Amino acid sequence: MFGISIAIALALVVSLVILRRRRREMPKIGVLPVITNLNSLGKDESPLVISNRGRSGAHQVVVTMRIRNTTFEFDEIKSLAPEGESSLTWRERVGRFKLEELGIAANWLRTAVRTAILDARSELRIPIAIHYHDDKGMERTAFQVLHCDEHLRIHVTDS
Repeated sequence: MFGISIAIALALVVSLVILRRRRREMPKIGVLPVITNLNSLGKDESPLVISNRGRSGAHQVVVTMRIRNTTFEFDEIKSLAPEGESSLTWRERVGRFKLEELGIAANWLRTAVRTAILDARSELRIPIAIHYHDDKGMERTAFQVLHCDEHLRIHVTDS
């Protein structure tokens, strides 16, 4: 009886060590705000960066966010090295159309968020999905939430 308990405890410890090591080797992808208030954005400035705090690289990284009934897709990042950061841009993929064709003069994210805030009349929670492939080629997805209040102050939390 005593030997079985030791064997079970040993198997549990070994599985926890393997699981912990595996998690450390995976990319830890997250979106972070560069600024605290959207009012200070220029036309082509991005308020968000994507970072990889893991020990392995992430490839084909695509960030999408849903504001009201519209899904906005940032440009794909081909590769994000461990401990690396990259600014999120939208020159090619936003909302499946190009902004230059629409003649938008202001920052599109600030405009979209301001319009949604006026309708919500409270804090706006914008879901963010981060799709990427790890070094082993496995497709993964991470989820976060962009919070924005009526004064256009932003912060990001994990969902």
